[in-house]
Amino acid sequence: MVLDPICVDEELFKPDGSKLTDRFLFIGKLHPTKNPLGAIQIAKKLNVPLDLIADFTPGDDINYANSVYKECDGDKITLYQNLTDEAKIMLMSRTRALIYPVNYPPGQGEAYTHKGMEGYSCGLPMIAYDQGGLSEAIQPGLTGYLAKTEDEFCQFMLESHKLNRKKIREKFLASWSQFAT
Repeated sequence: MVLDPICVDEELFKPDGSKLTDRFLFIGKLHPTKNPLGAIQIAKKLNVPLDLIADFTPGDDINYANSVYKECDGDKITLYQNLTDEAKIMLMSRTRALIYPVNYPPGQGEAYTHKGMEGYSCGLPMIAYDQGGLSEAIQPGLTGYLAKTEDEFCQFMLESHKLNRKKIREKFLASWSQFAT
């Protein structure tokens, strides 16, 4: 999904946080490097609800995907597949933070993530491990947090409500949009 930032209506995502739920969000492939199982593990450790937007694509490991499916109960841990852009925007708009616990071997980290940019267009903070290009995509304390350990990751999730969603959206518009405010 690629979002034109102007298509995300401020009334839809309520940058003041008035329509936020207590849920967290993971977006990514059902693949060990994207680490949806890690996202589930962290959510269960903190006893917080998690939505996953993850599709199974050709070449993905069916055994790994099945292990993710088994962890989803449809209530506290919910997996969504084949969502429309509008449904994805709605989830991003009402979610507490995007968690992105990618798990690449050292030196092979994520070059960049469009998922974070899409989240930022909705004012959604992102929490990730400090590796690869993610350290350039996230401005700690403004657009999200970069964790070095799982304990830090958990702490940042619990602190994510302190980030100003309106400022995240404004930063996104100033950096990535011809529609800068």
